[in-house]
Order: sequence, then structure tokens, then C-alpha cells
Amino acid sequence: MAFSKACPLPDLGLANEEPVWRFMSLTKLLDLLISNSLYFTQIKILRENDPYEYEPWEFERKVAEYIDQDDEAAFRFTSVNDEVSLELKEKMIKNTRETFGMSGLRNRRGVWGRSMYVSCWHVSKDEPAGLWKQYSDEFEGVAIKSTIGGLRASLDAAPEELHLGVIKYDNPKTYNQYDLNLLFPAFRKRNNFKHENELRILFFDREQDFADSDKVYSPGIKIPFERAKLISKIVVGPKCEGWVLDTIEKTIHQICPELSVERSGLLNVPDY
Repeated sequence: MAFSKACPLPDLGLANEEPVWRFMSLTKLLDLLISNSLYFTQIKILRENDPYEYEPWEFERKVAEYIDQDDEAAFRFTSVNDEVSLELKEKMIKNTRETFGMSGLRNRRGVWGRSMYVSCWHVSKDEPAGLWKQYSDEFEGVAIKSTIGGLRASLDAAPEELHLGVIKYDNPKTYNQYDLNLLFPAFRKRNNFKHENELRILFFDREQDFADSDKVYSPGIKIPFERAKLISKIVVGPKCEGWVLDTIEKTIHQICPELSVERSGLLNVPDY
């Protein structure tokens, strides 16, 4: 099934050859290699590092409040047809408020935030130095280097329906678009995170029981991928010692002897 076009996101605007990076601990890399699967994190868990993750922004809250307060606004939000009976109009207003009013908005974001899972990558032609400290470890951490095309191809045979998109960065106080597409808010972050230049793969588990708000959802899921298509090389932290690099390389090669493993060149002495 792989990447869906049924609920399309804005065009990536990036070539398949564009490099992407995924920073992680050695333990997570070994799990990825042994299981031949990518771990997708429940989007709600990301709120631990960014409370705005898949939360309503200011404009959306104002629209929801307006729908709750004004009958005509609630009616116009979902209909442009004036030729309806008073009974039907009242029913439409009630349904609109239940879905798009403040209570409905919070409920949808809460439930969908528990049933959406993402794998986050960073688009950069050069190795992004700051992300070692943010998402990995300069001494013993690792990064997967791939390309957008490799990422796509590695998941083409996945049974799940996936969505690929770049993050749009903006100000939650001044952003003035109302996104009816339920996926769009999952590809939106504050300007504070713009340095990440994030590319995100999303899986929306539509089999979840949305009516059960008390249900305990899995904090993450694993989706199979084709290793040879995904991994261009493994990069080890720029401050790792020689014996650490050798140990990591030998450990990885016991599982995947074909993989290229090298130390980050960020601290290499300039050649001039």
C-alpha cells in the first residue's frame, strides 16, 4: 500500500536525491537493523518536547469559539444552501458544533493525536551539527544517512498506508489558515523548530476506536522497510573515540556486513 494519494499533502518541492538524516542511539539503530523495521512514535508523545504538537493553534480556537457562539456561523461553516427547513438547519448547527466547536476540536485532536504515528527525518545536504546533541550523542550516537528517494523506495512494499510531507513552520499566534484536512496539522510546527528542517512520514491508524477516549493506545509501532534501499551509510558521532568506532562498526557488521560505517567528519582538521 505504502504512500497514499487519497489525502494528499502539499508537494514536497524536493528532489529524490535530496539527502535526509535520522539521528538516534546505537541501541535504537541495532533494533532497527535486527527487526528490519522503522519505529513510528505516537504523535501525542512528541508533545513532551513540543506542547504545540498536533494541538489547535490560535486561529482554529477562535473559529471553534465563533461556531459555538453564533448559530449562523455554525450553519455557514458546513453549508451554503439556504433552502433547508428550520428543523434540518438546527440539526446541522448542532452537528457542526459537536464536530468543529471547541469541545469537538479538542476531542478530535486528542483522539487522532493518539492514533497517528510518525517517523521524523531531517533534510540537509550537509551533516546538521546541532542535531547530534538534540537527538543523539556526539560520543556514541549514530545517524542514518539516506535520500528522499531511498526513504520512499524502502517503504514501497509496506502494508500500511503512509503519508510523506515536509514540516511547515509558522507562528501559532498569527497563522490564519483553517485546515480541514486532518493530516495537515501533523505537518506543522512552530518557527522555534525551523532549524530541524524536518521531513515526516505519518501513519494514521484508522482502525482505532475513535469513540473510546479512555482507550490506551500503543506509544509506537514498527513498520517493515527494505534496508538496502534506505541506508546510504551509518555515521557515528564526531567525538567518538577510535575503539568506540571500531566496536560500533564490528557490532553493525555482525548484523549487516554490507553497511558503510564511518565517523562524522565535523571535527576533522581543515586541510589547508
